[in-house]
Amino acid sequence: MVESSKTEKDKFIPIARPDLPDMGDIKEDIETILKSGMITNYEFVRRFEKKIAEFLNVKYAACVSSGTSALMLAAKALDLKGEVIVPSFTFSATAHALVWCGLKPIFVDAERDTFNIDIEKVKEAITPRTSAIVPVHVFGNPCKIDELEKLSKENNLKLLFDSAHAFGTSFNGKKVGGFGDAEIFSLTPTKVLTAAEGGVVTTNNRETYEQVVLDREYGKQPNYDCKTIGISARMGEFNAILGIHNLAKLDENIKRRKKLYDFYKSELEDVKGISFQKINSSAHCSIKDFAIIIDKNLFGIDRDELAEALTEEKIGWRKYFYPPLHRETAYGNMNNRGDALPNTNFISDNILNLPFFTALKTNDIVRICNVIKKLQH
Repeated sequence: MVESSKTEKDKFIPIARPDLPDMGDIKEDIETILKSGMITNYEFVRRFEKKIAEFLNVKYAACVSSGTSALMLAAKALDLKGEVIVPSFTFSATAHALVWCGLKPIFVDAERDTFNIDIEKVKEAITPRTSAIVPVHVFGNPCKIDELEKLSKENNLKLLFDSAHAFGTSFNGKKVGGFGDAEIFSLTPTKVLTAAEGGVVTTNNRETYEQVVLDREYGKQPNYDCKTIGISARMGEFNAILGIHNLAKLDENIKRRKKLYDFYKSELEDVKGISFQKINSSAHCSIKDFAIIIDKNLFGIDRDELAEALTEEKIGWRKYFYPPLHRETAYGNMNNRGDALPNTNFISDNILNLPFFTALKTNDIVRICNVIKKLQH
């Protein structure tokens, strides 16, 4: 059933909107930290870490200031060196964090249907200089985790999952978070679980966890004698409070997102020239985004023309991820493989992400899809 909306039909529909608790639900917690004066990396951060570890069924969870710092800290804790294999079809932070750690990202192609890293291309990219594979669960859709774990073990490589999009996703009945040597999550406003800002490193390895905990606060010991050269990557107590309250609603929110995703697809599945990301059959995906691929020859106009038309109708959109990393200015002189990544180029040049968030109304989806249908010719 299409839900009614309390606002006018020509309202702007944003690409995303964060899930946030009511003020009444968090007022007492906020008053607690204001009275204590302890506003960073303290009681509520510890509670949040405990709840995350329990939710994901992992031994250790370390909260930090961002998904980017989580990836940097995890890479350092795993003592990665030399070259690291990463997909080019991902957000820039995946490679940025690795480069900041002195690593060289080796970009490989994606699978055209799932948008995730192509394992056959990973195999081809392994050299004696390779120290790790860093796959990305694009839009929450998990990679072929079992095959990646097998490949990393056979080649004695570290496996660090960029799970920034995938909090709440499961693979073969097991929640993402405890695979490989470590995983990282982002908690920014566009994520399924948000703490306004923040990130998490999860692992079942105690040494990795302890290294991340040490390095997230300069590497200093209680006596201020720094044991390692760490960074400032502490999570604030305010962020932890938001995260704790949002985590309590996460299962409910994921169910809601699945219904919205299915409704979107039902509205667009018969439109010629539009296709969707293929979700891994072994997965229960938390669904961060709703993306479509535009085939100009069948749809009639290209992705950019559709985006302009949506703007005129006050509908938000994003081109995630355009350009792909190997074509970004920052990586222009680093491993630019061009035609060697045809699937990545195709996806990036034709993808469009439509508004998608837990509070999105089905009548807004109908409005968005009607605009798209009218443009098809």
